[in-house]
Amino acid sequence: MRYLVVDDDEASCRGVARRLCRFLSTDDDVACAFDAEEALALMRDRPVDILVTDIRMGEMNGLQLIEAVRQQKLCAASIILTAYDSFSYAQQAVRLEVKDFLLKPCSEAALRESVQRVTASLLAQRNERMGVTLEQLHQAICQGEALGSTRMQALLGAHIPQMVRLVRLNGVRSDVLSWPGRWSIADEQRRFMLVDDNLDSLKCWLAGADRVDLTAGISEAGNQLGEMWRQAGKALHVCISCGNVPAVLYQPELEREGLSEGVLQALYFVAAHLGEPIDMQHLCNLLHINYSYFSRLFKQQMGSTFSEYLLYWQMKWAKQALLGGKRVSQVARDLGYMNSENFSRAFARSQGVSPSRVQELRRTGVTNDVQLV
Repeated sequence: MRYLVVDDDEASCRGVARRLCRFLSTDDDVACAFDAEEALALMRDRPVDILVTDIRMGEMNGLQLIEAVRQQKLCAASIILTAYDSFSYAQQAVRLEVKDFLLKPCSEAALRESVQRVTASLLAQRNERMGVTLEQLHQAICQGEALGSTRMQALLGAHIPQMVRLVRLNGVRSDVLSWPGRWSIADEQRRFMLVDDNLDSLKCWLAGADRVDLTAGISEAGNQLGEMWRQAGKALHVCISCGNVPAVLYQPELEREGLSEGVLQALYFVAAHLGEPIDMQHLCNLLHINYSYFSRLFKQQMGSTFSEYLLYWQMKWAKQALLGGKRVSQVARDLGYMNSENFSRAFARSQGVSPSRVQELRRTGVTNDVQLV
């Protein structure tokens, strides 16, 4: 669990943090911020579970901070620790669903009781969400429920997803289960389904883990959760983990009969890493497949060599990059070419037009394929 203590009195702030560290688990993370603006910046970088904040602080007070983090979903629960026993403050705290309102001076026993109670409640809510809800959601998916149906809205609440992101995690601490994302469920295999959220905040949440092995499959946008789940699962299944936290988009054009898993993984790898140098030997190592065998298998199933296939799609990507304003030298470096001349020759052979001509047409506003040929 992650905790953030906010108080413009630095000594008081550090003192509360030290108290928390005395009774929390050694796996828990306790941070300090000395004004609301600093707290917001910290939470945008790494969301927290529980915020413990003073009220009267500089330009933004603690209640305004709580309102901001609720809107941006940067923490899951808040506790106020203040010297001001104001009925108006208490009313605002209730409206903001603050979990506890403690008055200074606060004993360590009272602080411990409050934090442990809020922590236990938070974990209980998440355990329930990741258990019963997953079963109900899976049943609804199997029965073909549309996202807009009354039943699905009851299960998902306000967070109706536009697409599905399935994330597989290996080698991380169990506290990832407390990630305060907008909506998530987990199965027993530690595979997470994230809906209506991006992956950046999850990556930040995992930043403290000793080793993170994360792969993600992302569906197309749609309104049939079952189909989106299938698409994301397909992308996740063929996603190759290669140490740079890949997220693979489902590719409907790769849905074809007769492709072996190794070839399909290679196609998805190319799609996910266009704009980067791709080496066939490195890819074979990732696939744990013999180089010569893969070369023959790819040509047999795709009708072209892997090098021909890769060159075609890399040059298609290069053309879009040039049309987007990238310099020829930068595109060449992105694709791993030693110099721009070699890249320009390969581009002209593939696309029937030179990179400089593409840039010239871009400057004149002529950018469609017909006019480039």
